[in-house]
Amino acid sequence: MVSTQLLLLSPLIAPLAAAAFAALGRRWNGVQRAVTFAALVVVIAAGVLLVVESLSSGVVSTVVGAKSSLTGIALTADPFGAALVAATGVLAAVVTATVVATGDDRSSFLQPLMLVLLGGACGSFLAGDLFNLFVFFEVVLIGSYVLLILLGGLPQLRAARVYVTVNLIGTMLLLTGIAGVFAATGTVNLARLAQQPVVESGAAPGAVLVVLAFTVKAGLLPFSGWLAVGYPVVQRTTMALFAGTLTTVGVAALYRVVLLAFDGSPVLRGGVLVVAVATLLLASVAAVAAHPHGRVLGLLIVTQVGFMAAGFGLGTAAAVTAGVFFVLQDVVIKAAAVLAYRPLGESAAPGGGARAVALTGFALLALSLVGVPPLAGFVGKALLVEAAFEAGSVVVVVAVLVASAATLAALLPLWWHVSGRGGGESGGGASSARLSACVTPAVAVAAAALVVGIAPGWLLAVAEGAAEVLVDPAVYARQVLGS
Repeated sequence: MVSTQLLLLSPLIAPLAAAAFAALGRRWNGVQRAVTFAALVVVIAAGVLLVVESLSSGVVSTVVGAKSSLTGIALTADPFGAALVAATGVLAAVVTATVVATGDDRSSFLQPLMLVLLGGACGSFLAGDLFNLFVFFEVVLIGSYVLLILLGGLPQLRAARVYVTVNLIGTMLLLTGIAGVFAATGTVNLARLAQQPVVESGAAPGAVLVVLAFTVKAGLLPFSGWLAVGYPVVQRTTMALFAGTLTTVGVAALYRVVLLAFDGSPVLRGGVLVVAVATLLLASVAAVAAHPHGRVLGLLIVTQVGFMAAGFGLGTAAAVTAGVFFVLQDVVIKAAAVLAYRPLGESAAPGGGARAVALTGFALLALSLVGVPPLAGFVGKALLVEAAFEAGSVVVVVAVLVASAATLAALLPLWWHVSGRGGGESGGGASSARLSACVTPAVAVAAAALVVGIAPGWLLAVAEGAAEVLVDPAVYARQVLGS
């Protein structure tokens, strides 16, 4: 039987330790790949075990470095955080498999940096207090910043300048907010904060700054410019990794911190809901008119953030269930769509059976982003619309439908672009084999999206279990603190 502490530490230690080993063995690609995949197996396995344990026995928690959560590093795995660890591990595995197939790992520091980013993301999903959440956010920032400038060109440096500036502003807001919360309550532990009403404890100003910082990290409007600027200029595997992790850590923090630590404050949720609706409408409409295609994908990723945050903003059990379901499937699907699109858009891409399979995979992923049945994206959006109707929020219903239609309109030019290229067989067997290897991981995700859309019961059960904890902070506090 694996100890609780080891289970919680594994998703953090495995990728960070593997990053160090991979950096030391950067002269040998085979060693790097073996170490990377071993770490990913550990992360996925630990995530799955934590999901099972948190659903069956309640929130899994431990304190590292001290006996008390007041002085030690608190780690907690509620069903949502645990599921995100597993989903992010799957995302990293898909990206890494694509990196190996395309030969993008010829840059010896790519895989170590990806592992650093993964370790930071997993830490943010499992952090049991605000300060360590901040620390893991910065680990993500460091890894992503270096990945952004890894190619070293002027466009990457310009994008990095915007990215770092915006995220440093978010960091300052977060630190100031954490200080305000600690000054008012004497703690930054999420479970202990769940026992103290935000307004009565005087923590409201700090809580507002914390939420504002999370909206910056999530890429919600008006703080989404760094996404639209940065995504088109990075290599496709890096863009896919960014799409699945950078915004997700911010959205996950909104769910876990505001619903649990700040007692689901209606004022905070209402503010985020307004921003989420604006993000849905403006980003999706902007994507329709955007050019080049890399910018379209960046804006559509911003639109997906709006969908993810809308469930949080509504705050009901049904809405949170819908939001959690949407987040868990979207983490991998939007990244896979990026991975499938880039090689198809290359003018040298061959025709034949390999291209037909790749086009089918991209079509399924794109339709899932739109929300067409019977794909996973449809289930998430249907749950969100149903929850919005139950909550009496017609505005959210309209925003979801309009954004979905705009997403379809934005994706059609991309489809025409890729389906009109490489129609012949002249690419040769080697080129076809390369295309097949490049898109196989993404096509596998497309098949999984279809399976989840047809049989969503297991993922819906995870989402419902996560929502039960998120909408009842007292249960979370009792399970973590034991009182």
